[in-house]
Amino acid sequence: MRIRKIIEIKNLNNLPHSIEIEGDIYFISRGNTKEYILLSGVCPHKGGIVRAHGDCFKCPIHNWKFDLEGKSLNVKGQELSAISLKELDGWLCTDHDALVKRNNTSKKSDTRKQDIDVKLHSHACVQIIYNGFNIVTDPWLVGAAFMGSWINYPETKIDPKSIKPDLLLITHEHSDHFHEETIQFFEKTVPIYYPDFPNGRITKKLREYGFKNLFPMLFGEQYQVAPRIRLTSYEPNSVWNDSINLIEIDSIKILNINDAGINARIAEIIGPIDILMSAFSTSASGYPATWEHLTEDRKKEHYCNAVEGVYESLNQAMKIYSAKYLLPFADFTALQHPLHEKYVRVVERPNIDEIKVKIDSGDHKVINILPGEAWNLKDESFNRIYKENERKIIYLKKSKLEYSKKYFSSEKFEKQFPSNTTITKAEVVSYFERLNDIPEAKYCENLTFRTNVLDCYEGDIIFTVNLMVMDGVVAIKESLPGIDLEMWIPQQIIGEVINKNLSWDEAHAGYWCRFTRDPDIHHQYLWRMLQAPYFVKNSNIRSRDTANNITKTSNIAKVIKTIPQAEKILRRYGLYCCICGNSIVESIEQGSKKHGLTDQEIEHMLIEINCVRPEDKLKVSF
Repeated sequence: MRIRKIIEIKNLNNLPHSIEIEGDIYFISRGNTKEYILLSGVCPHKGGIVRAHGDCFKCPIHNWKFDLEGKSLNVKGQELSAISLKELDGWLCTDHDALVKRNNTSKKSDTRKQDIDVKLHSHACVQIIYNGFNIVTDPWLVGAAFMGSWINYPETKIDPKSIKPDLLLITHEHSDHFHEETIQFFEKTVPIYYPDFPNGRITKKLREYGFKNLFPMLFGEQYQVAPRIRLTSYEPNSVWNDSINLIEIDSIKILNINDAGINARIAEIIGPIDILMSAFSTSASGYPATWEHLTEDRKKEHYCNAVEGVYESLNQAMKIYSAKYLLPFADFTALQHPLHEKYVRVVERPNIDEIKVKIDSGDHKVINILPGEAWNLKDESFNRIYKENERKIIYLKKSKLEYSKKYFSSEKFEKQFPSNTTITKAEVVSYFERLNDIPEAKYCENLTFRTNVLDCYEGDIIFTVNLMVMDGVVAIKESLPGIDLEMWIPQQIIGEVINKNLSWDEAHAGYWCRFTRDPDIHHQYLWRMLQAPYFVKNSNIRSRDTANNITKTSNIAKVIKTIPQAEKILRRYGLYCCICGNSIVESIEQGSKKHGLTDQEIEHMLIEINCVRPEDKLKVSF
């Protein structure tokens, strides 16, 4: 075994000790065993950089906490990546191949020779133009998102009818990225590329609207979309239903990670990139603004820490992906409803000009454009529409509140909000019971969850549903021994989620729900189950014969041959096994470990594979 020296023991300060290795942040720590370990400084949620706080680590973006061994303290089943260290001749050492090896070799091409225009139209809608070929990402140009909650801010300057894309790229199905009202402005023959999420929702909706050229992309598969232009979609590092997308134009690499966070494994695969497109939001969900067990002071502290955490994670992402340019985007929104004004007042958000101050350097440059502005790669020129004093005004909370008041009208809102939707207790109970028919339920945390359905937003309770998850089984209860999580939600919102089989993100990211939890522990796999069940609801899951289950020792190639649907599951976890020659000789465990999967991730992957029968077809059930 080749040995890699990490640090001389005499140079260790108080533990945990922060150290940078090849541009990545790590911590040398000791747990209960008193043995030295090297912990990754990257949070497994969205790639934020954790900080040492006494006897624990904290990620400032969403307040995830980890003990000195890297085990999560407030998110069940999560942990920081850890590598064992050995003492040798006064040094702490590890296996030379234990750390992720990144392709940081310099590229021969001169990126400045490429004439590529980048136009930011709104929020996450970017137009990339090369030799007359137009790629448009995540178009949201009119109306509201998240059932009338979010609006574009500052005001969108372009008429969607004036955009003539040669290709549309949809990164995921949140309504601020897959905006159904906007999408209908485009020609029905435009090619639309999007990740091949097995739930099939994007495909189903696009077909309903009459689009003809649909290209669902398998994770890790490269698609030639035009001469000298290629697309590849990759899985996020987190459990969320999202994607990371690589756009290659000649030798230029543009990586759109939007809301998906950092995935260091992808950096190893794709090598250095030219432009990194990343969200920079601290307010993409209702947490902590709508969580009522938290004091106002704690909420304010969280948002202030989160802003600094965003700056740190963007800087780290630039290093991990060896990127030259950063395009911060996907955080140009406001909450329009007057009842949401209290949330606008408590939220603190980064701004792109401050990002430029903190990150711009000789190695990294920030493309700090606001919606309506553009930038050219060849000469690094900006086409701005806002003056410096106008930019400062845009970032003020007062300006955002004034814009929302001007935009809002009851008549317009009634068309965006599902005002006439109703739901019965029996329908809610049936929906929750059917969660037993999806793989995600099998590894959901044990918890109790009370749902209070209201007659209107901040109205009276009309009925309550008590839910208990125990050992992978979801059950409805008359009463609960205690309440881990409690939610208050309008019947119009929960009715829309259930009737249209939407992601629950549409509810809580829209600030339509209020919550409390005790203890203050994040139930990640409950939200994975509710976010957008990744696979088809299958009534045979509970009665499945386990005698022939796939195990971690099963051969990868045989699994794919026996269960073709397993390929999508493997790709979702970063195993592109159908194009890998090692699949014929490696077991699932061997291939997973080579790709850096944890034991828990392997366990969850096997559960999902074993919930699919060989004779089943992936049919969408709504």
